[in-house]
Amino acid sequence: MRHPTFAALALAAAAIACDQPAASPTALRDEGALFGKTPQPTDPTATLYISNDASSRFRGDGIAAYLEGPASPFAGMSRYMDGECGVTAKVFALAGESGDMVFSTAGTQDRRCAAYPRKARVTFSLINADGTVAPDGEETSQVGGNLGALEKAANGTNPGFYIAVGATELRGLHLGDDAGGKCTPVNGGGGIAFRPILNTGELVGADDVYVHREAPDTWTVTSQADEVDAVTGNTIHHDKAYCKGNQKMYHMPIRFSIKTSRVLTP
Repeated sequence: MRHPTFAALALAAAAIACDQPAASPTALRDEGALFGKTPQPTDPTATLYISNDASSRFRGDGIAAYLEGPASPFAGMSRYMDGECGVTAKVFALAGESGDMVFSTAGTQDRRCAAYPRKARVTFSLINADGTVAPDGEETSQVGGNLGALEKAANGTNPGFYIAVGATELRGLHLGDDAGGKCTPVNGGGGIAFRPILNTGELVGADDVYVHREAPDTWTVTSQADEVDAVTGNTIHHDKAYCKGNQKMYHMPIRFSIKTSRVLTP
């Protein structure tokens, strides 16, 4: 499944203070109204909270400065907030857009952060023919992603789409590791796909993820649960992720949450 100088501002503030009129204006006009402008709607930004639990194969970096504390509803998870430490995250929720949630940790450098660039950890567990898994390495890399069809506003006769609060639906997820990583070739075009059919139309047989809407501004993304075949006793995987870089299928349970900067309706 993914960025000012304060002395100048202080001087400007001092200059303005010295230039203030003796009496305040009786009315202030909105700049938009003054110039006849209508504020344009913008897409909501997002914060991702990625699990650090060892059972997850896609984990946060675990850096203490960005770790949610016990009072947080996302306690123990790593925070990846738009505009913080090179992270970008938003939902293309306006009418006419895709409705996807897109994020990346490879945005503009911010030297104020304890770690730049932010990274994530991916563990690869290869699925064998009998359902057992075998370790196939681990990466710690910059990461980005695209969660498809989260929410899009209606537009005229187009009703848009959304997941109702309290409901759970299947969605496709794409994660990208560093160029040259296991799943992303140096020349690009790779990544980790949680979806049965790629955008190219290629049938790969990976699994969609569950997206549960907790609140008007909060969603939780989890992989589907595996099951055990009652006859053979073999594990049947429903958390399969396809690695485009080597065309292998991996057991990859994941869990992360998304919280938008404003509520989306309905």
